[in-house]
Amino acid sequence: MARVFLTGATGFVGSGVLDALIDGGHGVQALVRSHTAAKRLTDRGVDALVGDVRAPFPLDGIDAVVHLAAMVDPALLGDEREVDAVNRGAAIALADRARRAGVRTFVFTSSIAAVGFHDGVVTARTPYRPVTAYGRAKRDVEEALCERISPIFRPIVLRAPTIIGPGERYNFLGWVRATARASPS
Repeated sequence: MARVFLTGATGFVGSGVLDALIDGGHGVQALVRSHTAAKRLTDRGVDALVGDVRAPFPLDGIDAVVHLAAMVDPALLGDEREVDAVNRGAAIALADRARRAGVRTFVFTSSIAAVGFHDGVVTARTPYRPVTAYGRAKRDVEEALCERISPIFRPIVLRAPTIIGPGERYNFLGWVRATARASPS
């Protein structure tokens, strides 16, 4: 089985990805932000590293990187430089470190925000028109990864739509508020 370096393992999507990797018998090294989170994951057999996604963690012995971590909290998205540093700069730096370490597969979770708002169906050919710093950062990483494709480095971009479900803290509430504003009184 593969040895996977996972960022965002304690987030809404990441916790499900972590479960799938463990259930699939893969070895997981997860980057987390707190010692409490590290303890929870270590108790599940995960090699947990505590730190910031912007730090240059070694990727020796890693077969694939799954990069889910991102700044998504609406309360933090007002600082465009910080959004860019975390959501663009850290992702590109991680991809470059992975490529130099010989990691063949790099999975990046982007967002529909990378293309902005469009009428109709959004496809891989839909032009980029991001309207937020978050969307611009995701677009920039998508473009940077496409430039790095080679026979020995295969980045995979998953452009997720709005994700909602039990335990999700940001998108569902925003969807409810938007629906309430749009509803006739």
